[in-house]
Amino acid sequence: MSLRVSQRFNPIFAAAAIASSFACGSAVAENPGAVMEQPLRFQAYDNPKFPTFAFGMEKHGMVVGYYYDASYNALGFLRTADGGYTDVVYPKTPTATYAQAINNMGNVAGYGQIAGVNGAYGWFYDAASKAFAAIEVPHAQATNVWGLNNQNVVAGAAYFYTDSTGRGVGFTWTNGTFKYYKMPDATYTSIYAINDAGDVAGSYIEASGASHDFIWKADGTVSILDPVNEFNNMAGVAGLNKNGDFVGPCYDQDFNTMGCFYKRSTAKVTSFKLDGFSSTMPFGMSHGDIVGYGIDANSGVAQAFVIPKSSVLGK
Repeated sequence: MSLRVSQRFNPIFAAAAIASSFACGSAVAENPGAVMEQPLRFQAYDNPKFPTFAFGMEKHGMVVGYYYDASYNALGFLRTADGGYTDVVYPKTPTATYAQAINNMGNVAGYGQIAGVNGAYGWFYDAASKAFAAIEVPHAQATNVWGLNNQNVVAGAAYFYTDSTGRGVGFTWTNGTFKYYKMPDATYTSIYAINDAGDVAGSYIEASGASHDFIWKADGTVSILDPVNEFNNMAGVAGLNKNGDFVGPCYDQDFNTMGCFYKRSTAKVTSFKLDGFSSTMPFGMSHGDIVGYGIDANSGVAQAFVIPKSSVLGK
């Protein structure tokens, strides 16, 4: 079997009852009048010792990410809305599988690493055929996969990739075919998210070391965006929706990690934190929810979260 399935199913919550089932923290947005909803917070197999990182969610409430087990192997996971878990193990990298994205067909994408080998190996898992497809950019030392849309288009970045210009590239992959993205005069171009329209979002680094965010639309239009929050710190791109809004990590005045939501239509950034976390790191958006992970302020162990976007925006 390509997926290692756990028989442990704990009916902790139903998708429609996240708020009542998990009352261990609240979102704190920059709108003091906002009515906050309780987020879902969890650790893999409900084991508080497992550091757990979440990155995406599909329409039925299935969350995807990875955790570290007792042997400190990194294993991808799928968590269903009733609390059941399935381990995702890429056969090429059995001790380090990082599941990063899921779509509404239940297909998953991510990357893996081999101990002692410098590099990363992208993959796409087809839920219907229960088969993995390798995603490895030719000549790249590392192929990192971070995004996936409902058309099964995968997005990521190839590091140490060398072409005639010597630049690293972002890419999309569709059924074995690569398309590359390079920002002019950039040392690296990385794509972190893709929406169903085929627009991609990411960041690039200039030769000077300056970093910028961008959205590259399917029609070829490129917008360079450097939105900042109220602390004048840049809002990072991690998850992208159909409207061109994105969510990602940013920093407060003390450079503690917090979440930032960028609304494209207003060019406004809304910052948010989760109570009980020393850092809040959002990485995906799905059907009105924001998915990510934070570091528990008491235990110092990573916990995954799902929070209603309405809590962040204060409505």
